[in-house]
Amino acid sequence: MTVAGGAALVLAAELTWFWVVTQDLLFRTHAMVVNNRQPEVISANEHLIYRLFQSYPRLMLLPNVDFGLHSVLAAAACVVALVSDRSYRTAFLLLWAAVPLLYLNFGTSSFERFWALPVSPRYVSLIYPPLFVLTGIIVADMIRVQTNKLVPVILLPLVYSVGIACAFATRGTGYRINDVHNLRDIVGVARESGQQICEITGPRSKRWRQMLLILAPDVIGCSATQLLGVAPNASGLPVSHPLKSDFSDRNAPTHQKSATQS
Repeated sequence: MTVAGGAALVLAAELTWFWVVTQDLLFRTHAMVVNNRQPEVISANEHLIYRLFQSYPRLMLLPNVDFGLHSVLAAAACVVALVSDRSYRTAFLLLWAAVPLLYLNFGTSSFERFWALPVSPRYVSLIYPPLFVLTGIIVADMIRVQTNKLVPVILLPLVYSVGIACAFATRGTGYRINDVHNLRDIVGVARESGQQICEITGPRSKRWRQMLLILAPDVIGCSATQLLGVAPNASGLPVSHPLKSDFSDRNAPTHQKSATQS
């Protein structure tokens, strides 16, 4: 009941926030319409067998830089628990993990047709808290049994070391971090040369505008002699390009609004 109550509280807070800001309780669901147009999402739904039966198993069962050996250890602990600790506690923790995992893997983001959710380490990380609790229980039980004590003593430092190495190797590569890196470079160039960012275009223009308002609101405008535009490159990342010299005279009001409000 405590877990269900906590989940309900988070859901209620999120729905309330959506209603206050957008007057749309199902804002996240409606926002998925835009996400479903992404090439990677379309590709995943064109290859559903792989998406539904291989994507998450490969991500969770094969060592990788996202989860190191932690996910493999948690999976092994689940097997041990099912064999040696068939208690209500084990059933509860596994059910806690299984419900969101089943939705993430087999759920749909559209009410009109089946459209599989995108695969991402940050999505599936939702299921790991109960699995790690279960892993801790199994490890503690093994330590109490003298014959098995050596296994966790050797295994845990290895798992921790690989996790630290993965964290070090992937530092600065978080969600949209490459967008931020590019925007920082654009801001640096604009400040050094006295330029302003007058136009922001592309599918993620609103997100980039929000980032720029945090990073450097002073470089957004259309009043400088030299003006820059920001647009996506072939990889979808923001890059700058010079605007025509007469751009400010002809279009300043329109593009001032584009840079600051789009």
